[in-house]
Amino acid sequence: MSRPQASWADIANVGSNLYQNRQLANQSRALEQQNQMMQQQLLMQQIEQMNRELLIEKRKMLMRLHLFLDKVDRTHPHFPEYAWMMLDIVNDQNQIVGLSASEFEEVADMEKANQIQTRIYDTKILILSNLSQDRQNYAARMKSIVMTEEDELERLEYLLEGFENWNEVSPQYEEIKPIHERNKKTAIKVWAIGLVIALALLGGGGGLLGECVEYDADGVCDTYENDDSIVAGVLMLLGFFAFIATLIVGIPKSLAVSKSGKIFNPLNVQFEFISNQSLERDSLSSKHSISTSHDAGQMRTSLVNWVDSMSPKDPNFILEL
Repeated sequence: MSRPQASWADIANVGSNLYQNRQLANQSRALEQQNQMMQQQLLMQQIEQMNRELLIEKRKMLMRLHLFLDKVDRTHPHFPEYAWMMLDIVNDQNQIVGLSASEFEEVADMEKANQIQTRIYDTKILILSNLSQDRQNYAARMKSIVMTEEDELERLEYLLEGFENWNEVSPQYEEIKPIHERNKKTAIKVWAIGLVIALALLGGGGGLLGECVEYDADGVCDTYENDDSIVAGVLMLLGFFAFIATLIVGIPKSLAVSKSGKIFNPLNVQFEFISNQSLERDSLSSKHSISTSHDAGQMRTSLVNWVDSMSPKDPNFILEL
């Protein structure tokens, strides 16, 4: 039989298909590249929009800083410690936010940022030059209270209050802990030993009965080859009694565990919670030389009142950004 010959039409179709496949592949790659470019363009647009919004916010901040410094000029002759404290806090925040001249691109913005930095520096020098060393220390202490100590004392008061509440119930915890652990250990031992003995006896008796030789209509074994074995019967009976005895003894033990657990478990959660706070509590307690929540609250109130006494009440002198 002669080998089949491909016609020119078949060859043309194959060539056409190959060309179309190549064109489709090229189009697919072109579309993929186009999608990637569009995604990159979209990402760049989003970044540019974020930068524009950030620039607007920074320019607003520069304006607020100018107004703030104008108010500092009016305030510091009357409340120099307070003015220095607020100026130093704002200066710290200014450095964190990043309002230096290097953060801007336009010359006008850079000049404004430099002017702000110069005004802050000059104003701080002016205020400090009119303060004695003691009053400079007061200003530094005010800043420490506002920025750190007040929050630490509030936290310490909370920690010590929790520790004091725990001390009131810790005797109950120390009393119930060994009882609960003993109940739990006893219950586990009763169930473990009782069930092992019962299963061993039942298994031994079942093994002595031998193979099943007759089934009922439901497929359940009706007759074993050693049905008449006295030993097997005794073992099965002992296993049954062992299981019943385990239930009789084990259930009350489990109930005892449940009863003691209702007292122990919440106390144990509280104990672990207080224990996890011990390092922080001891550190703050040592730092501020305070050991009771009452003293922590009193010191916090006293320090806040002292800062308030050194601060203006007139809204025209209150410094805020």
